[in-house]
Amino acid sequence: MNESVARVFDRILRGLGLKTLNAQFLLSYALMFGLAACASVALYLSMSISPETINVAGAQRMLSQKMAREALQLRLGAGDPKALAATIAQYERSAADLDAGNAERNVSRMGAPEIAAQRQKVAQIWGRYRAMLDQVAQPASQVDLRGFSQYSTELLGELNNLVSLMSARADSVQHTQMWIAFGCLLAILVLVVLGRQFGLAPLMRQLRGLEVALTEVGAANFTHALAAGHADNEIGRIVAGYERMRQDVSGLLANVKRSAAETDKDVAEALAQARRSARDGLPSGGRSALSGGVGAGTGTACMGWKGGIGTSSRVLPDGTTVAVVLLTNFGAPHQLALRGRVVAEELDAPAWWADHHPEPAGSCIGVVLTDAPLDAATAARVAARVGLGLARVGSVAHHGSGEIFCCLATGLRAPRDQAPDRAAWPGSRLDDLFEATVDATESAVWDSLLSATTTTGRRGLTVPALPQDRLAALFSGS
Repeated sequence: MNESVARVFDRILRGLGLKTLNAQFLLSYALMFGLAACASVALYLSMSISPETINVAGAQRMLSQKMAREALQLRLGAGDPKALAATIAQYERSAADLDAGNAERNVSRMGAPEIAAQRQKVAQIWGRYRAMLDQVAQPASQVDLRGFSQYSTELLGELNNLVSLMSARADSVQHTQMWIAFGCLLAILVLVVLGRQFGLAPLMRQLRGLEVALTEVGAANFTHALAAGHADNEIGRIVAGYERMRQDVSGLLANVKRSAAETDKDVAEALAQARRSARDGLPSGGRSALSGGVGAGTGTACMGWKGGIGTSSRVLPDGTTVAVVLLTNFGAPHQLALRGRVVAEELDAPAWWADHHPEPAGSCIGVVLTDAPLDAATAARVAARVGLGLARVGSVAHHGSGEIFCCLATGLRAPRDQAPDRAAWPGSRLDDLFEATVDATESAVWDSLLSATTTTGRRGLTVPALPQDRLAALFSGS
């Protein structure tokens, strides 16, 4: 039942163009805000008629009787003309405030037709009554006291009717506005309940399903498929991303399982190749059979061309050896340089680079090995020179490229319980080692480039090997 009602609400909202959860929640917030504002306005309007207004209207009744008493006292010679004048002025000021309102006295103008008509009726009676007051206040004047009494009684009665109308109107306005405010608050409560029952509850069920699936992924189970109700909202996009991840990882796991059967064979071939290289020396061409697109270098690109593993070594005049092993995965093709010559200007950029426009990023790992006697500080200084060798080839260490350089020095090796038999080299002896490291690093980069072959990788992306014939032609005349 709840699912059916939730689907009905969802179809209505989507029919209004509110397809995303964000838009649907914004609508509910806007409705609740509007209802809350309406309730606030209603509560404010319920107090729009000040109680002081009714008090002023009621005071007019007492003032009408007080004027009659003061006029009769003057006729008998016992009153004060100023007191009567002050009472008349107070009555007329109150009548003016009721007609137009008076913010200073907190008197509201009540413009309902029946109240306006009653005020007009009171004003007409007051006009006649006011004239008789002046006559009654004169002892020598001839006046119809019986008529005066009738006008006083009539004025008092109409003032009573005015007060009753105003009180009824104030109560009616207050009750109406209170009911409006109550209705708005009730509507907010209904929206909250409907949103919780038919909006949030289905959403939480979908999120719990996603939580279960991700928990199974954490346990290396990629068989739990998810289906989203709609592909164009936030949950749908999350589920679609999960499904792509699940399928990709499932494919990778399948590839791993297929290649696992060949692992022993690959390891045996690599060991046999390494033993042959150690026994027989380097193959023709002077580069190691383990250079280029092998091992971790299989999927790398260097300066836009196929990179990989590269090695090179140098021997210092004193017999000290320094070797560099690189995993080249950095740079852009337009910066490629060889021995100070920017050969990129004379080689066309590889097609895959022009087609995909990748960011010049990657990670180059460089390891320096030497038998020089170096301590940790000097070894770190030697490792830092790898970056200078990369710069010779055109690297500028782009923001997205994460280089890792280290140096292994065996010159101070000694048994665990003995001190080295010689001291670490001071900084003044490092210049030749620095130069050899930079030079070997540059050569190791070119070893990786010249040893690599064109490789097709994931999703059919092909990275070509550096065209050696073109490169040779560039330098044949130099």
